Amino acid sequence: MKKRSLIFVMIVLVQIAVAGLLFGDDVRASAANAPSQSGIAKAPVATSLTPAGPRRHAGAPPKIEPEQQFEGTITVASATSITVHDSHGNDVVFALTSATSIRKGDVTLAATDLKVGDQVHVMGSSANNVNTALQIIVQTPDTQQQPEPELEIEGIITVASATEITVHDSHNADDVVELTSTTIIRKGETTVAAADLKVGERVHVKATSANNVNTAVEVIVQDEQQHPLAVTGTITAASSSSITVHDAHGADVILMLSADTIISKGGSTLASGDLKVGDHVEAEAIFDGTVNNAISIHVDGSGDSGHGHH
Repeated sequence: MKKRSLIFVMIVLVQIAVAGLLFGDDVRASAANAPSQSGIAKAPVATSLTPAGPRRHAGAPPKIEPEQQFEGTITVASATSITVHDSHGNDVVFALTSATSIRKGDVTLAATDLKVGDQVHVMGSSANNVNTALQIIVQTPDTQQQPEPELEIEGIITVASATEITVHDSHNADDVVELTSTTIIRKGETTVAAADLKVGERVHVKATSANNVNTAVEVIVQDEQQHPLAVTGTITAASSSSITVHDAHGADVILMLSADTIISKGGSTLASGDLKVGDHVEAEAIFDGTVNNAISIHVDGSGDSGHGHH
């Protein structure tokens, strides 16, 4: 009996304890949701203990292209931008800002000091299709490697500007040659500026050629006493006023004849009418800017073409 009574008492105590716990939860819940004395409901108690994650940025910054380097000649210059014609024949526009560093040797320059024709090395960045110059180094003859000339051109200037000239040579070809800040231009012992080159002047040009562009390394303006052009080849057309000579370079050179032209064959003097198609000749002429005026023509061979006049 005592054992049963003890078990019964224990069961009752457990039921009372459980009831007390349930009642306490209800009271706390009611207190949390009940209005305060001021009539404003209390905020519910947060039950989650999970820490808040890191905040996300509104947007990623724009991607800036890696720094790029260009080398070439300035073809357009202003206080806010320059255009550089590079070694690949491309024209690259760079925006200039207050942060752009511009130097020539140890001297710091302003944007307005940059000139058309300056040879420059540009470090820039590109974003949103805009190239911005970070650093510009204006090169000097001491900082540049002068390329070896690959071709020589001699003739008369027919078009002239500060950046290029067109030279009409003895083969009747028109050669366009670019002028840069490193091009050496001389007349006798005097250094000449590119802007001083004039149409009609005879020049001897040493140049390099790359990507179908001829760049002058040296331009020598010849004196007023013109040097004769030597033309050797076969006559392909002949009249009393001119002959056409197909020379060793495959060019057809027209030589104008005058009363002063000396024409000879062996020890005999010939008239202009004695020159025949097929004659092989050696001639000297002066190019006056439009035509080649023959000074002398010597017909090779000992045949009897033409009539001798003593």
